[in-house]
Amino acid sequence: MSTRWIHELAIPGIRPDISSVWASYACALVQLALSLAAVLIHTWFIEFLLLAMVALGLQLPLLLGILIAKARALLPPPVGHAAMFPYSEPLASVGWLRAFGGGLLSLLVLVVFSFHHG
Repeated sequence: MSTRWIHELAIPGIRPDISSVWASYACALVQLALSLAAVLIHTWFIEFLLLAMVALGLQLPLLLGILIAKARALLPPPVGHAAMFPYSEPLASVGWLRAFGGGLLSLLVLVVFSFHHG
């Protein structure tokens, strides 16, 4: 797995690849774990909840970069000079559901958490 996902946190859409998708899933799993910890350990509820929101905040630029890359993949293929330097792992071959699975998982965690404490 490449480290391009780190660059996606600073400038979404600049060089996304499959590592951005996996980092999105990792952020969603961290958010899930911290939300579960907030529910189970009531003395640290606010701290765990804030850390879960930090994980969500880190995930949002990744999802924006994936969205930009998926929208670019809908365009015709590059020609000329642009065709000489293709991405090593293009997101064009990754399905929309797989690409945004981490975001959907985070949304599910937020919905379940809000119904549990709402």
